[in-house]
Amino acid sequence: MVNGESTGEGQMVIRRIREHVATHNWFAVGIDFLIVVAGIVIGTQVNNWNQARIERKQGDEYRERLLADLQSNDAHNQNRRSYWQDVRRHAQAALSGPRNGPDNDAAFLVDAYQASQILTSQSRRFTYDELISTGRLEHLGGPELRNQVAGYYVSLQAYGTVLNAIPAYREFLRQEMPTAAQQAVRTQCAEIFFPGPDGSPFNRLPDKCSLNLAPAVSAEAITAVRSAPGVVEHLNRVIADLDVKLAVLTAMDEQSRQLQKQITEASSNS
Repeated sequence: MVNGESTGEGQMVIRRIREHVATHNWFAVGIDFLIVVAGIVIGTQVNNWNQARIERKQGDEYRERLLADLQSNDAHNQNRRSYWQDVRRHAQAALSGPRNGPDNDAAFLVDAYQASQILTSQSRRFTYDELISTGRLEHLGGPELRNQVAGYYVSLQAYGTVLNAIPAYREFLRQEMPTAAQQAVRTQCAEIFFPGPDGSPFNRLPDKCSLNLAPAVSAEAITAVRSAPGVVEHLNRVIADLDVKLAVLTAMDEQSRQLQKQITEASSNS
């Protein structure tokens, strides 16, 4: 209806201009011309304001979604930190086992096996990928914020190489420990899965686990693992690998915290 009214008004102005030209009323022609120009300027300005309003709204929505992605990544990192701290604890306990543990200590088998556990995952980046693919990254805010966002996601790729690395000990342990002992740990000391804040599955190792295994089977498995060449070196490498991963998580947490602060400030100033 508005477009129809605008078209009708435009036609009326054109007719008036023609009439004034025909009567040589140049003053009126000038007035009509100014009216047309003013209408065009005002219409353009209104469109610009409306487009700016739409882009501000989209910027608010994207920043809100980015915050949700960052908070999801933080939650996954917290789960990884807790999980890897448990793996490190088992590795540290297993490391003392090959040297001075008793021959019938089935807890050594649990520690040795759990020290080989890994937890890989991908960081959430749906919103950022959408911003890049649609060319709407500028909707987020100024250059500094955009650079910080881009830097965070570039860092995720580098961090992922470290966080998803699988130590050689995992394959080593599964080759050296007898199958019966491995199956006993997997069934009697199974990982615990539970939903995370965003609904995705999280997991952790059991706090306590008593392995019910025949003494002969347990003794055979303990001897096999303890006598495996390089077991101490492998466990040392696992601990060093986990220390690096935990340090990376700390760096990621700080980077995420700073970025969330900037995004929140940008939303407050929009």
